[in-house]
Amino acid sequence: MNKFKVNSSRNNLYKHNYVRSFIIKSIVTVALLLGLLVMKKIDLKPTNVVLGKLEQGINYNFSITEDGKRIYNKARGLIDKSIESIVALKEKTTKYDTPISGTVYKSFGQDVNVNGEILKNNGVDIKSQSKMDPKAIISGTVSDIEMRGKKGYFVTIKNDNMDVVYGYLSKTYLEKGSTVEVSDIVGLLGTNKDGNQYLRIEIYIDGIPVDPSDYIDL
Repeated sequence: MNKFKVNSSRNNLYKHNYVRSFIIKSIVTVALLLGLLVMKKIDLKPTNVVLGKLEQGINYNFSITEDGKRIYNKARGLIDKSIESIVALKEKTTKYDTPISGTVYKSFGQDVNVNGEILKNNGVDIKSQSKMDPKAIISGTVSDIEMRGKKGYFVTIKNDNMDVVYGYLSKTYLEKGSTVEVSDIVGLLGTNKDGNQYLRIEIYIDGIPVDPSDYIDL
């Protein structure tokens, strides 16, 4: 299982627990307050006795204003704590190392012309700024190697529910079905007609394309 999926699952679990805890505590607090309000309004001996016992037992001086402040401060504290915890968890979520040093040339979701048809970009194109070969960002198995004409080789590495595609390769050092570890060399970049080298990266989670910049430290 890849580390991003584990971090994402932990984040969702913590968020769920904090929200659930806040809702339960809020309901209990409001219910107690309403109950005390009703008992205070009922000027009967039994209710007065109960309120008297409460005041004697926990030294509670009933005040609508003060109780409102207590509930507000309690709720605000719970919300602040939840937000701080969620933010802290988000900050701890790590991204994968970039497969190659460079800058994003084409972004995810950008309109691209494919054989005369305008489509949404399913990945990112990275303009290489070094002579280093692209490296695998995850461990896994080579599930596909495809030659796409002048665009070169496209290699897909699969790990659990994540597929990472590396494209625009003039050569690949891998074979279909082979095992890949993080930082293994995927292949050799080709040189475009403009004299520059580009790496195509696509990421699919459960078969759905996602923005690689959300997963990779580009």
